[in-house]
Amino acid sequence: MTTNTNLKAVVVYEDAKILDKFDRLERFGWTGAPLENKLGVSQTVLMEKADVIVIWLGEPNLPGIRLLKALKKKSDPKVPILLYSTIPLGQLLKIVKESGADGMVSQAGNPLNLNFEFRQNIGKKN
Repeated sequence: MTTNTNLKAVVVYEDAKILDKFDRLERFGWTGAPLENKLGVSQTVLMEKADVIVIWLGEPNLPGIRLLKALKKKSDPKVPILLYSTIPLGQLLKIVKESGADGMVSQAGNPLNLNFEFRQNIGKKN
């Protein structure tokens, strides 16, 4: 893991359109590693040595949940795994609870809010 001033977020996506929300985090001390959710991505995520992992969840019980479950078995338990989605909030909260995710990232998050949410979740795990 990196120091508190230079943090690394791995963002696993199914739709590249979501990446613009994460592009402007560098000014808050983040480096990003966007990865497409495809076969073998869990190994790549683990090699990235991230401070936080964010998984885009397009629909419930699809590739994002399978990836989350695989990563929970293999990843450092100190690294929070968060879900990011446009799924209605109530349904997303239920998925977070049932899936074992460490939290969620607001779909409306601007870079300042994302920075806060990432750091808040890192603090819970350490």
